[in-house]
Amino acid sequence: MKKNGSSPKKNFIYNLIYQMLILVIPLVTAPYLARVVGAKGVGIYSYTYSIVYYFMLLTLLGVNNYGNRSIAKARDDKEKLSKTFWSIYLLQLFMGIIMLISYGGYILLFDNKYKLFALIEGLFIISAMLDINWFFFGMEEFKKTITRNTFIKVGNVILIFLLVKSTNDLWKYTLIMAGMTLLSQLIMWGFLRKKIKFTKVSFKDIKSHIKPNLILFIPVIAISLYKMMDKIMLGSMSNVTEVGFYENAEKIINIPMTLITALGTVMLPRMSNIISKGEDNKVKEYISKSIKFVMFMSLAMCCGLIGIGREFAPIYFGESFTKTGILIMMLAGTLPFLSFANVLRTQYLIPKEKDKIYIISVSLGAITNLVMNSIFIPRFQSIGACIGTLSAEGIVMMYQAFAIRHELSIGKYFKSIIPFIIKSIIMLGCIFGIDYLKLDINPYLQLGLKVIVGGFVYCILNINYILTVLKIKKNKPKEKKKSIVYDDYTNMPMVFEYDSFDSGNINNYLDDLDRVKMKIRFNNSVIGLIDFNKCSDEISDVILSETKVYNFEFDNKLFLRKGKYPKQIANNYELMKYIIDQDYNNLAYVDVNNIDNDNLIDIINYAFTKVYYMKIKNSEIDFDIDNVFKNSSIVKHDYFKECYSYIKKMKGSKEK
Repeated sequence: MKKNGSSPKKNFIYNLIYQMLILVIPLVTAPYLARVVGAKGVGIYSYTYSIVYYFMLLTLLGVNNYGNRSIAKARDDKEKLSKTFWSIYLLQLFMGIIMLISYGGYILLFDNKYKLFALIEGLFIISAMLDINWFFFGMEEFKKTITRNTFIKVGNVILIFLLVKSTNDLWKYTLIMAGMTLLSQLIMWGFLRKKIKFTKVSFKDIKSHIKPNLILFIPVIAISLYKMMDKIMLGSMSNVTEVGFYENAEKIINIPMTLITALGTVMLPRMSNIISKGEDNKVKEYISKSIKFVMFMSLAMCCGLIGIGREFAPIYFGESFTKTGILIMMLAGTLPFLSFANVLRTQYLIPKEKDKIYIISVSLGAITNLVMNSIFIPRFQSIGACIGTLSAEGIVMMYQAFAIRHELSIGKYFKSIIPFIIKSIIMLGCIFGIDYLKLDINPYLQLGLKVIVGGFVYCILNINYILTVLKIKKNKPKEKKKSIVYDDYTNMPMVFEYDSFDSGNINNYLDDLDRVKMKIRFNNSVIGLIDFNKCSDEISDVILSETKVYNFEFDNKLFLRKGKYPKQIANNYELMKYIIDQDYNNLAYVDVNNIDNDNLIDIINYAFTKVYYMKIKNSEIDFDIDNVFKNSSIVKHDYFKECYSYIKKMKGSKEK
């Protein structure tokens, strides 16, 4: 089968366009609809759609994540790919038929007030039955979905402006939205026949997908409780006008979230594929870069929307939507929580199949949201719904980070985003400062001025990071002669500049981790030349990756600076495990001032556990306290003393 050659960066751009089309194009129609059908009309559509949405969820179960992951793992084998697709899709089709019948029963028995809209929205359930986007996402073929959505979404806009002219045309708007969604799903089936062949599958094959699908459905339904239930609770406990205010605020907040969603959708199949190959260090490298990028963006968007929300809503949606501005400012606070959690979820929890952590986190979020909504919606209406959403997103992010704190460097990730937090607050101060100037200009110009000033200040403050991401350098080096070398690990030909083999200048390229990796690969002794004061934390992952993959002859002196491990090495638990595995006495070179206390305890525990089991087999084994540890600061640490006291009490190999 042809190998998929799409790069994460290219797919990220494709999927970003896809997500923007889903949310930005409807936003083009939002000011028009707000004025034509009003807050009540917007609220009716949002309320009825929130109900049919649950029937769509039950049709798809957890297939968007599970199907994506399964296709990514099977895509290199056409037979396996075909069998995987049909066994998953037949389960989806069966659930769709059940939900369509159930929805018909709901309309007959319960929905009397908005029956016409509910009937039309039944098309959404048929669309869910035919939705196979998960297949193309798993194949990392995002261009097809973009092409389809371009035509469909443009068609949506044209039909809305042509046919929806008054409040009486709300049914036409509903039909356009549901009908075009169905058409978009039908189009994708035309691309499918070239990718797979029809394969008979047994009930056993289908049954094998039920449990993992249901497991991933739990977080989907839990998330929906604080994504869609807000509107149902608002409509039931308040009124549809408040739902209209909240709906339009969410539309604005969802625009910056497209960037985060795009990255997550692209990285999920890529990470699943990498993990299946056992490349854990590459996983950590991707996660570290992704968190920095999404937090750089989300913090700017958060503070930016807080700064302009109050002026933006009445200008964009009309004076009747002034309250939406307050809701935008409140919901903007969810962006950093959503962004951080999205990276952990799509790049680690789901690819690593740590479904339990994912399920618990979103279940806690759902419970938090329901409780907070029940308390605050009756008192504060749509503002109460915002309080519930903020609380839920914060709980989800904090639990996920806490649950995997020993597997990923969560502390390092938080430290890496502190500069972005400070700079975004400075940007927000500059935006609010414009209000204090009391400029005598119209609201449109003042809003534009705030956007320009805020964007300019944030970009200037983060210019170094932006240039690094774009890989722009002030002094571009002259083109150098090339050389082809064959990688010992992958046996693939790689082209390097001759200059890249010059180990003496490694500190000139510490911002280019790929180049550092190549230098270490060519000559691992360059590790001893690295100036860690100029490095990012990711340098330790690069060192570990290369030493493990190529099994270099270990030389502890390469890792030391003035007789101790620098912070980046000491705080990298996996790298320290590797170093201690070479010689447990290397623990002596850990300086307590160069390492977080939690990491220090983990490393001490690992070293003593190793010696403990070695000592059972050979009672003569012990730490060289008199020589290697003679000037070590670690021997004064309370936990080291406690562990050493315990190990000294061992009398022989029979003692437990």
